[in-house]
Amino acid sequence: YGFDGTGIGRWARRADTSPQTAERLISALTRAQHPLEVDRQVSALARMNAGGARFSPHWETVLAELVAWSDPTRRDDARFAWARDFHTFTAPPATAAAQ
Repeated sequence: YGFDGTGIGRWARRADTSPQTAERLISALTRAQHPLEVDRQVSALARMNAGGARFSPHWETVLAELVAWSDPTRRDDARFAWARDFHTFTAPPATAAAQ
């Protein structure tokens, strides 16, 4: 379910909140040292109603990122992916109406 390839970083970028709040959330996620800190930030992201009913992250991607974060040898890679996805612009897919 969700938009293919949309993990935590892109989810935060599309959150229904100010850019400063979203950036603080990603910063807190990339600094998190304990699972409870990650849980707190991901829960906050979920409460932001990221894009409303028209937007949902790709839950399989989110799960894979969280599993990667839980492995100490892959934790920095997960953090880098969250920051990269948050700060990288991706154009929205073309719609039939635009054609």
